[in-house]
Amino acid sequence: MEDQPALDAPGAAEIGIAPGEPLAPALRRVGGRCLEIVAVALPPPSDLDGAVHAARKALKRLRALLRMVRGPVDPDARRSLDRELRALARALSPVRDARVTIETLEGIAPGGCPEIRDRLESHYREVTAACFGDPGTLARLAAVLGRCRKAWTQWPGSVGDGWSSMEAGVSRTTRRASVAMERATAAPRGDAADAEFHSWRRRVKYLRHQVEFVLPLDPRSLGVAAADLERLGEMLGAEHDLTVLCALVSGEDCAGSATVLAAARDRQEHLRQAALALGGAVLGDPADLTMRMAGVWAGDRS
Repeated sequence: MEDQPALDAPGAAEIGIAPGEPLAPALRRVGGRCLEIVAVALPPPSDLDGAVHAARKALKRLRALLRMVRGPVDPDARRSLDRELRALARALSPVRDARVTIETLEGIAPGGCPEIRDRLESHYREVTAACFGDPGTLARLAAVLGRCRKAWTQWPGSVGDGWSSMEAGVSRTTRRASVAMERATAAPRGDAADAEFHSWRRRVKYLRHQVEFVLPLDPRSLGVAAADLERLGEMLGAEHDLTVLCALVSGEDCAGSATVLAAARDRQEHLRQAALALGGAVLGDPADLTMRMAGVWAGDRS
């Protein structure tokens, strides 16, 4: 089968609601664009790593939108669609993680530790073959994607255009991101901190995608928050990449593994402190961001 053409990264207008646009059609439009991006990775195109990265980001955006419109949407239908989207994301995650560990190793030990790099590259080939080299796995993922596309065309029904349609979802996402930051701050170093920072990362990305959905209505009011959340998400993503690398390297008994682990943990601690400093500025008052989004929404709908 020939490769599908690559899709360009979506612009702000494609991932956000347009001024005056009804909410339900906007959600279906943005979600449809995201599902197109996922479809490019199945079957894999020539730029496999780029397609997987774009697909995982699109899936995270879809799940953020599901969490944004909670109140007026049937909870069973929302949870069912979320499970399907999560299944797609989990199938692609090992490929992305395996690739990024190689890049992360190069970032902290440029040109060094060839034995570890060889093992990481072997691991990447194995997980890629397991996902994309098995026709049965690809058929299963294609079926899941087909169900998601069908469900998204019917979601979220006749949801209203008032802020009340999103208020509960945005408030919950903002609050949970703030609480996750507090838990990451208090976590003792080690496996507990790894888990808490990973949880915080997920919450921040959900919130970022929700802010980006509203952003086109007033870029001046929400632009700084959107940029800060993107930067925070990138920091936490890099922190998580180091956690994945450490988990793979810690079981290796070869020259350089101790040096790599020490460098990874040192870099990870630096990223955590920087993320906590930025997070305090962005999420210190979660109600403020929610109110600004509500004000932007009301100003567009008035």
